Amino acid sequence: MQSLGDTFGQVFRAIWANTASVSSISDGGEMMQPRYMTVAESSQITQKDHSSVLEFTIQAHVPVDRLVFTPGSEPVNFSRSVRISVAQLSQSTTKNADEPELTSSGNLLRVHSALNGHKIDEERLAVDVPWRDADTPSKWTITVDNGDDAPLQLRSVQLQMLERTFCFESASNTSYTLFYGDPALLSPRYDYAALFAPRPDAAQLTVGPEQPNPAFQPRPDNRPLTERHPALLWIALVVVIALLGAIALRSARPTTQAPH
Repeated sequence: MQSLGDTFGQVFRAIWANTASVSSISDGGEMMQPRYMTVAESSQITQKDHSSVLEFTIQAHVPVDRLVFTPGSEPVNFSRSVRISVAQLSQSTTKNADEPELTSSGNLLRVHSALNGHKIDEERLAVDVPWRDADTPSKWTITVDNGDDAPLQLRSVQLQMLERTFCFESASNTSYTLFYGDPALLSPRYDYAALFAPRPDAAQLTVGPEQPNPAFQPRPDNRPLTERHPALLWIALVVVIALLGAIALRSARPTTQAPH
């Protein structure tokens, strides 16, 4: 049994992947809006030229589904472009990052005004990002393009994930044990997933403390011998080169002919 430090990543990746594109859930004809949880939050903003920049470090296997911006009261009306880039960090350090790639872009909009006697109130302060599963921590860079306007006075920026719910058919007066941590497991396939419908009277379970699995046995290493012991390949290569060199030297030696 592995530690909980990867946020149930090895088991729940399949659940996250299946719910990352959910926009709403039907509950008996009534639409239920998805709920979000905050993964990270910051108000540490750096001004670079005409842009406001924020940076986050997100642990491996932690999904991010959207960004939520909380602006100050000024300016009242604005429209700003947003760029989100992500760079994978190496396992050994959280400082060295790969070349960032553009993950998503969007627009922040707030309009409170009146036009021809009609009041206009519109706000779009969240940007959706495509879900991605990373095996290493990642560095997120959020860039708000202010153009030639004064920078937005952002109070905070939140990275949020959809609230994932682990649902299953349960029996009364029964306890359940959740096993996780096997990276070789594939996503299960049950009729329950296709026939699932949210129930307002569904029971909620409380997860107990994490405990080691005393019966845990690591899977056998079925990789080829050369992958398990890569040094053997180099040793064999050096031996072959040495043998070929010896044969070449022996063949290149001059031979003396006996006198007639």
